[in-house]
Amino acid sequence: MLLSSSGSRSPTIVGYSFKGVTVDVQRARLHVEGQEVAVGALALKLLRIVCEANSALVDRQTLFAQIWPRQTISDEALTKLIGRTRELLGPYGAALVTVRGQGVRLDAEISPQFELQYPESASSAARSNNLIDFPSATVPQVVPQKRWLRLAAVAVGMSALLVIGALLWWHKSDEMIGPAYALRASDLQASRAQTPELIQAAFTARGNGELSHARAMMRSAHESDPTSPVPAMMLAWWEADVSPNSAPHWIDAARARLHDDSSAYLRLMIDYFDARSSGHDVRGPINALLDLRPQAWALQFARAHDQLGNHEFAGALKSLQQIPRDTPDADQLADILADRVSLGDAVAASQVTPAITRDAVLNACLQGRFAYSRGALDEAVAAFDRCRETALVRRDYLHARDAAAYAALAAVEANTADAVQRVDSASRLCHEQQVQSCENELLALRAFLEARAGHTDTAAATVAEAWQHNRWDWAKPPLVLVALENDLPAPADPAEVARGVPRDTVFGGVSDLLLAWRAFAAGDRADARGLLERAREHGVAQTYHAEDAMLLAARLGESAATCRVDPPYPNLLRLSACVALQGLKKP
Repeated sequence: MLLSSSGSRSPTIVGYSFKGVTVDVQRARLHVEGQEVAVGALALKLLRIVCEANSALVDRQTLFAQIWPRQTISDEALTKLIGRTRELLGPYGAALVTVRGQGVRLDAEISPQFELQYPESASSAARSNNLIDFPSATVPQVVPQKRWLRLAAVAVGMSALLVIGALLWWHKSDEMIGPAYALRASDLQASRAQTPELIQAAFTARGNGELSHARAMMRSAHESDPTSPVPAMMLAWWEADVSPNSAPHWIDAARARLHDDSSAYLRLMIDYFDARSSGHDVRGPINALLDLRPQAWALQFARAHDQLGNHEFAGALKSLQQIPRDTPDADQLADILADRVSLGDAVAASQVTPAITRDAVLNACLQGRFAYSRGALDEAVAAFDRCRETALVRRDYLHARDAAAYAALAAVEANTADAVQRVDSASRLCHEQQVQSCENELLALRAFLEARAGHTDTAAATVAEAWQHNRWDWAKPPLVLVALENDLPAPADPAEVARGVPRDTVFGGVSDLLLAWRAFAAGDRADARGLLERAREHGVAQTYHAEDAMLLAARLGESAATCRVDPPYPNLLRLSACVALQGLKKP
C-alpha cells in the first residue's frame, strides 16, 4: 500500500506480467501466452516473491521463510519447486535464473498490474468533504424599518461562508501531487478521479528506488487517462535508462494532450523534460519554471547539477543553498547536503537532520560522501559498504546501487587491491536494476583498470563490450576517449563520433578533443596540440570532458593540473582521466 492516509485511493498490485507470462496474484491464476496454466499454491508463492523482488536476487533463506514459514524444509524441496515452476512457465522458464548457492531471480522486465481500491470510509468522507453544510439562518422578527439591516447582515455572512467554502474546496482539490516539481492536481488535466493518486504513488515509488514499479504505474496512468499529459512527460525521462530512443515518442504524446487552457508551467515542464531526455541545454526551461514556482526544489537541484556539469561551481553551490532544508524529504536532503560539502560548504555537514541520522542507510551513505569529499577514501569505502549492506537487507536497491558505485569509485581513486572486484559488483547491481548507462560506464572503468595492469587485450575487449551495449549518443565520446587515453583501439572511428557530437554548449569543444586525441594516438603531436587549442576555444573546459582535455595537455608537455572529480557527475569516466593525471604529477 503506497498511500496510507485514511480516505485516499490506493493503487493495489493485483498481479505481474513479464515476457508472455501473467501472474494473477488476486485470483491465484497463471497465464502463459494467453493460456491459463494450472498452478499450485507453492509455485504461485515463488512467482509472486521473485516478481516482487523486481529482477533482484532473492536468497534461499528468504524463499524458505516466505514459502514454508515456521517449517523445516530441505534444499532439495526448494530445488524441485524451482524446477516445476520453470516447467509451468513453458518457453519462458529460462527467465527464472538460479544463482548457485545464493538464490533465484527473474531475468525479465516485470510490470505490476494495478487496481484502484476505494475504501468505503474514504468514499463517504470524500462525499462529506465535497459538501458544505451551511447552518440555516433564522431571521428574528424585527420592526419593519430595521429588517433590511438584518437581511443585509445575513447576506454578507452567507457570502463570506460561500467564499471561504470555495477557497477550502479549491485548496483541497488542488493538492500538491509532485512536491519536488511543485506539480498540483490542477496541472494534471486529469479526466479520471484516480489519476492524481496513481501519479502520486508513482512519484513515491520512484523516490523509494522502485524504478520499474514507478514506470509501470506512470504507464498505467497514461493509458487509463486520455487527457493528462503528465504521465507521458515523466516517462520521457524515466524510460531513458531502459529505452533511450523512446523519449521523442513520450514527448510527442505529452504535447498531443495540451490544449488552449493548458498552463504555461505545464508547457515549460514538457520543454524541460524534452531537453533533459535529449541531452540538450536545460537552463532556459529550468530558469523559466523557477520564476513561476520557486518552491520546486527538484528543479533547483537539477539547475545545480547542470551548473556542476559546466564547472560553474559557485553557481551550483548557490542553487543548492537556496533549497530550504524543510522542503525535500530526508533522502533528497542527504543528497543536497552531500553535494554542498563536495563544493566546499563545510557548514552543510553540521545541518544533518535527525531524520537522516535515524535512517541507517541514509546516514551511512551521507557519511561516505562526506569522507569522499575530504579525501578519506578508506573511510568512505567502509561507510559505503555499510550503506550497501543495510540497503540490501531492506531491499532498497537504489541506495545499494549508488553506494556500491561510490565505493568502487573511491577504490579506483585509492588504487586498492579490490578495485576491480568492486567495479564488477557495482556493475552487477546496475545490470540487475536495468540501468544500462551506469553498467556501461562501470565496464569502461574496468577497462581502464585492466589497461593500467597491463592487460591490454582484455581491456580492449571490455571497451568493445561497453560500446556494443551502449545506446546513448552522449556516452560515445567518453567510451572512445577512455580507449585512446589508455593506448587501446578505439571502439569506433573518432572522426565519425566527433561528427555526431551535438552542437550544444554542454558539448562545446568535445568534437575537437576527440580529433586531438586521435592525432596524439597516431603520433602527430603538432596536430594534437592545435586541435586541443581549438577545443579550449570552443569551451571544452566547461564540459563533462574537461579532465580529458587536461590529461591530453599534460601528455603534450604542459604541467599536470590538479584534478579531482567530486561528485563524479555526470560522466563517471572522468575519474579515469583524473587518476591518470595524479600519476603524472607523482615524482
